Amino acid sequence: MALKNKRLLLALLGVWLCCAGCMDTLGSIVPADRRIPLIPGDPQTGSFKAFEFVLNYTYRLTRQNGQLPGKLRIDGSIGLNAGALDSLSIWVHLLDGSGKVLSFQNIYAVGYKSGGMSREVSAELEAPPETAAMSFFYTAQMQRGGYR
Repeated sequence: MALKNKRLLLALLGVWLCCAGCMDTLGSIVPADRRIPLIPGDPQTGSFKAFEFVLNYTYRLTRQNGQLPGKLRIDGSIGLNAGALDSLSIWVHLLDGSGKVLSFQNIYAVGYKSGGMSREVSAELEAPPETAAMSFFYTAQMQRGGYR
């Protein structure tokens, strides 16, 4: 019994360390080809394409009296590319001019086999003063079998 408990404890510790490492993105540098420059003022449109889905989005960066911090509003819709998904989570990383991650926030999450997946995305984030760009990060799990 003691050996079984030690194995379970070690397995849980390993999972926790992996998850903590995945979320330790603050301060990391996002490659230039994954950065989306933010233009303050009028709404801007774009799309983020992944194997599993496409996120068509509109964003608007507003600043009080031209000063930062500001608000970043993101609205969009998701189209599936590769069949049904059991889960999907999308994060936005806010970046400085060199691509360093200043902050990140989950803007969309649908859990395992949650039934009807909403295709709409809507989020408002506070943009730190140095914010110059954003990038998207996601995790997805393809549906297995024919059942939902």
